[in-house]
Amino acid sequence: MTGTFQRTAHVQLAYRRLKVDYLARLFKQLAQMNYDSILLDYGRNFPYRGELAPLCSKQTYSEQEIAQIETALCQNQLTPLVKGVGMSHLSSVVRQSAYASLADGTGLNLAKEESAAFLIAIGEQLLQRHPSAAMLHLGGDEIYDEPRAEESIRHAREHGYSHLYVTFVNRIARHFSSRKVRCAIWSDGLIRHSESLDLLDNEVEVFYWDYWGYAQRCAFLSIGGGSPDLFLLDEAAIPEDTRNAMRSSTIRSGHAIPPAMRRTYGKYWKISEDGRSAESFPYCRFFQDHRVRMRCCMLPYPEKGSFLSRFSAQLSHLQNFIGKARETCAQGIVVCLWQPWWPLWETVLPAFALAAALSENPEAKEDCLWEKASELLGDPWNAPMLRDYCEAGRSFESNDLLDGQWHPIPPGERENRAASSEHNAACALHAAQQFLDRYAQTAPPSAVLSIRMLREVAAEELQYHDFTPSEENASRRGCVDATLAEDFARLLHFVYTADDAEEEYRSRIHYLLHLRKE
Repeated sequence: MTGTFQRTAHVQLAYRRLKVDYLARLFKQLAQMNYDSILLDYGRNFPYRGELAPLCSKQTYSEQEIAQIETALCQNQLTPLVKGVGMSHLSSVVRQSAYASLADGTGLNLAKEESAAFLIAIGEQLLQRHPSAAMLHLGGDEIYDEPRAEESIRHAREHGYSHLYVTFVNRIARHFSSRKVRCAIWSDGLIRHSESLDLLDNEVEVFYWDYWGYAQRCAFLSIGGGSPDLFLLDEAAIPEDTRNAMRSSTIRSGHAIPPAMRRTYGKYWKISEDGRSAESFPYCRFFQDHRVRMRCCMLPYPEKGSFLSRFSAQLSHLQNFIGKARETCAQGIVVCLWQPWWPLWETVLPAFALAAALSENPEAKEDCLWEKASELLGDPWNAPMLRDYCEAGRSFESNDLLDGQWHPIPPGERENRAASSEHNAACALHAAQQFLDRYAQTAPPSAVLSIRMLREVAAEELQYHDFTPSEENASRRGCVDATLAEDFARLLHFVYTADDAEEEYRSRIHYLLHLRKE
């Protein structure tokens, strides 16, 4: 894999267990799309043993199942990159008495040798079960809290938090270098605290994630990646879907950008003279200048999307991020899918094909892009079907009605967008029905399900606004499809191990379809 531009697919296994036979089919599909590695994100669903046994969740894979996953990867010539319990998002771990002494807020105390030993032990067990793994991912995303533990506070005061973070990662990387296994971390901790970046072990790969940016320039900038890192430069210029996702009260005005960050990153942000736009994906160049190994991590669907996602709305994101990755000599790309809250694999595979096609040629013309992506997907997909599927939800999706955690958007905010919501829903209803008229008998069942859902939710939105569609739309709409949730549940039966996953999605769909009536 050395010296090549790598294509990695992120497979999230930490929350809902995907069935092993389903994973085998998925790996085959991803290999056919020219992905060459898989980031297996186990979290607590890995069969840890010995002193690590308390980490195991109720849904933990068995050792036999892990062996079957490893075999399926090898059969499809896919290299595993493994991630278990990492450095952050550890509130459920450090609450346990066995690991409470390692806590620093909701993460690890990076000043303790025991914390490094803890991650090393996790890594050793992951690599034992995945001997073909080329990389151990240590996590470390969304570390917002300042140090609280006595040892880490003392180290940060003497040397800075960045030094604490980097020396901790280096300690673990040195351990695994003898096994020819690289370590990786998410980028945001080092973007927020970059002072000691040049001390980072040159074998460590930084996974630079930026799920928000688009085009060459955009009307906001991010210092890290998560919502609390976002600064709006020109809210009116932000695309509606992105604005919908930026409802968090933690997002701030561009006037609040810390001066120290301006000094560090100003030349990378390239903020316009009027202060209304900045360079997209600026940290590609930043990491290149610091000679850091980097992979660019992206979503092929809009941030906070749903299984009714506007895939075509993300094309400028993919095109420009992949282009920037290639320009700055990144190791490759990681195309991420965060389940169970966001799209199902079955409905998002076309978007993964688009990302793979763009990774070969970020400047591909649209016609060539649709052709190449449909070739990667294989039968029954063709270019017209793929384009219609990806563009059906261009103007509307369930995220217009619910937030990223599936809570209703406040009525006042919804009413402020009523006019555009009516128009968007009418467009989506028409596009969905056209897709069904053309492809209902030939498209994959999962694609048909997703489009049926789009049609019904758009129809519910129009009914909510007491909007009278055109005669054409009225004749096409029909009644709410009572079998839709059950059809989704049948699909999920072949995907997830736990029955509660089927029930969870079934209840979400019922909730979404009847949200307006309650």
